[in-house]
Amino acid sequence: MTRWNWIAATYRLHPEVEIRRIPDLSPIERDRLGKGLDPEIHAVIWPKLGVLRSVKAICGRTLAILDWALSANRLPPESAALLSVAQGQPLEQWLQRLVIAEILEVESQGRWSSGPSVAAWAESPLGTDSLSAQALRYAACLPVSDPHELSARLYFFQRRPVSPTLEAKWPHLPLQTPQWLSDRIPADWSAVPIRREDGWQHLLPPRPGPKPRHTTWKLYVSTTPEQLIAHLPAMLQTLAEQPLTAAKIVCTAAGLQRPDHFVAYFAEQAELRDAAKRLRIRFDGLPGTGIPFTASAGVPWLGWGVDPPRLRPRTDQHEPESWRLWLTNRLALAIVQAKSRQDAAQSPQSAVDFALLRIRAEGVDPQLWLPLAEWMENHA
Repeated sequence: MTRWNWIAATYRLHPEVEIRRIPDLSPIERDRLGKGLDPEIHAVIWPKLGVLRSVKAICGRTLAILDWALSANRLPPESAALLSVAQGQPLEQWLQRLVIAEILEVESQGRWSSGPSVAAWAESPLGTDSLSAQALRYAACLPVSDPHELSARLYFFQRRPVSPTLEAKWPHLPLQTPQWLSDRIPADWSAVPIRREDGWQHLLPPRPGPKPRHTTWKLYVSTTPEQLIAHLPAMLQTLAEQPLTAAKIVCTAAGLQRPDHFVAYFAEQAELRDAAKRLRIRFDGLPGTGIPFTASAGVPWLGWGVDPPRLRPRTDQHEPESWRLWLTNRLALAIVQAKSRQDAAQSPQSAVDFALLRIRAEGVDPQLWLPLAEWMENHA
């Protein structure tokens, strides 16, 4: 598909909604929004009478972008005033999000489109043969309407089934490091006591590198369980040759069947790349399954990703979602949204295209599955 020029396109407000600025709301309408209204909220997207849609609050920047898109005499996209409003985020992403959310409609070849229907003509940025593309097509074909269930299907794509034989081979007791694993951990590495039953054993290297200031870089190992266990001591020794902050390995038979069963953490991307190079050289020819929604590290059994700066503070009660889970949650929601539209005649591929368009609008490169530079800057 050809690349669409979102900046030069013609927009209109979706016919089911209207923009209501906060000062123009009646007392009853204000009460509907609740007490203690956030001062950052400048307007709401209000559904018209008889339309079953929720009210959406928007900030001043979003309101300014809407006013620009709907203006008959637009400022040039490179104007200082508009650049100040966008605050470093590409205007294209703002417009894509507003169209995907069905707040704006965009004109194409005499038709107005928004939501999943834009996938029919918008650019599809992902190759058809990649592991991530296979995972998305698989998810789009499933008769699943629950986004959480569909996200799990995406997240665990490539996971193999566990059997009683494998559970007997790699036994596990709650909150204990299994013997088959502890015997493979080098003496100069430290096994962190397991405090919650999540299936992971966390490890500290002999000389832990500095903790990441904003961004955590992650190197994934995805080989067969037998190869992982056999080569684990040498892998840990190889990783310890350069700074890394920590590592973790699954400690259950079921966990060993998932594709991302061993992860190393780094404070800097350069350190991750160096570690990946050393592992590729030392373990050349290792079989691999691959990990969807990660960037390639040159061989099928290595992938890498990033946990970018957190959108919300970390608390003891709520562990933040990992980057891959953040991705699959949003991709699944988009696929469910696209498939629920009766008027779109959605094929599985068009649902995939819409999911990719939506994730791109969120600030993610859907070829590398990494946050775009603007996303990282805005959330640092």
